Amino acid sequence: MNTLGTADSIGYIRSGIHGVAVDGLGRFWVLSGEGPPLVFDSTGNFVREVGRLGRGPGEFVRPLSAVPVSGDSVLVVDGALRRATVVSASLAPGRVVQLPDVLRPLIVVTWPSLVVANGTIGTPSSIGWPLHLVAFDAIEARVVSSFGPDSGEVRPFEGSTLHQQLTRPRSGSFWSADILRYRLSRWSTTGDRLATLERRPGWFSTPSRFWIGNPQTPPPPAISAIAQDDDGLLWVFVRIPAPTWREVWPHAAEREYRYNELQLEKMFHTTIEVIDPSAKRVVARLTLPYWIIESMPGNRAAAYTVDSNGVPHVDIFAFEIARNRRENP
Repeated sequence: MNTLGTADSIGYIRSGIHGVAVDGLGRFWVLSGEGPPLVFDSTGNFVREVGRLGRGPGEFVRPLSAVPVSGDSVLVVDGALRRATVVSASLAPGRVVQLPDVLRPLIVVTWPSLVVANGTIGTPSSIGWPLHLVAFDAIEARVVSSFGPDSGEVRPFEGSTLHQQLTRPRSGSFWSADILRYRLSRWSTTGDRLATLERRPGWFSTPSRFWIGNPQTPPPPAISAIAQDDDGLLWVFVRIPAPTWREVWPHAAEREYRYNELQLEKMFHTTIEVIDPSAKRVVARLTLPYWIIESMPGNRAAAYTVDSNGVPHVDIFAFEIARNRRENP
């Protein structure tokens, strides 16, 4: 296990992490949405911040995700500026691409001409669709086509279907998962739907909504990450309420809280289900006392933790399946 983050101001990880990624050189990127991206080496040692805080070239306001592209470069999406910056292998910010809206997550099929992105784009041809094929070969990202698991019709209070998690492309296809509904869809890299798999376990039987509960109500379940391994199995990471969720709200009646002020490590645990999509059955299941926030290559995942001194960290876990165990859904 690798642990990222320090108690010092340099390399300190703020709460409310939005993204964790690993680049082509094995370095870990942590994006808290507050300040520039933080980069750690493959052993967890802090390397440096990328760029600086601001709105100019090489600057970031609210970086949300980092996506490896060609030549060990990384594409950093800034939600506040609605733009993406290509950062070189030497960690130098370079080319900037303006975005039609906040796009995340993204997966690269062929850089820069074919990227699959999740987002809410308000143009006549894209509104109502959660997934988009986007070209990043100019100063403005160009939406080639839009698609999704439903009809594309915009209906009140059905925004949950517009928020999707994505697996990395494998054998000419990828999977998407509704964040607030336990539904998985397999797509060709040109946007044709190939399969749908939906589960309705008792603990996630109906669609959720975007909120974290209140002093009387636990946070609803949500899919925080999805991955496909080399055997074709799907790993689904579902955020669930931790037994300590009530401890997050000790003074909630006195004032309103910002999301980043809450002790999120006490709010969430994670249930991991490994699904054989061919047999449409769960082959392994595990609940961890951690909030898993991102899946990573090599059957790894990143969790947000806080140590006994109150210092936040990102822990990188590696998983494997005990082949002598099988579990029915």
